[in-house]
Order: sequence, then structure tokens, then C-alpha cells
Amino acid sequence: SPLYAEVFRRLVQNEGLKAVLDLEVAKEDVAREQKTIDAYEAELVRLEEILDARRDWWFSSRSLDGQLERRVAQLVDLIMEQHKKLEKYHKARRKAMETLTKHSDAFQEDVRRVKQSVLA
Repeated sequence: SPLYAEVFRRLVQNEGLKAVLDLEVAKEDVAREQKTIDAYEAELVRLEEILDARRDWWFSSRSLDGQLERRVAQLVDLIMEQHKKLEKYHKARRKAMETLTKHSDAFQEDVRRVKQSVLA
């Protein structure tokens, strides 16, 4: 229907609504990436505990230690990748918040003008 098409066109062009939706998406992205980082960090802690314990054993296998250290390096790389993604999502969140703040300030100014005109 032409009416629905026009409504959706205006909704898509609404900067405030776009900022609200961008903010919600950014929050979900941040939560997902943070959960992944937490899992990587937990595994990293467990591996470091294992490596610390194995260093105390004089009969530990060097090949197993090498494998564990390669996994630690891999986890550190994965955590750094996740942090880069988090930075991107936080940037999107800050941009959406700036847009919402700008619209909020403009709305407050409009309310102030209407009150002044009513009182005058």
C-alpha cells in the first residue's frame, strides 16, 4: 500500500529512530563480543595455571608445554581481535548517543520556545 510505503520511508529517514536502533544493535554487539572475550580470558587463565604447575614438575613434556604455549599465543591474538571489534562497536554506540543527545537538546529547545510563546 502507498500509505505503508510512505510511513516506512519516513521511518527509515528519521535520524533519531536510526540512532536508537543503532544504539540497540551496538549494545548487543558489545555484549556478544564481551562474552566471547570473557570465555577466551577464562581459558587463558586455566592454561596459565596448567603451565605454572607443569613448570614445577621436572619430568614435564616439552612438546606438550609447547602446544599449550601456542594455544596461549592463539588466545592472546583472538582477544586482541575481539578488542578491535569492541572498539568499533563502542565507536558506533558513541555516535548514536551523540545523535540522540543532539536530538534531545533540539527537542528541549523546542519545548522551551513553546512554553515561552504560551506564556507570552
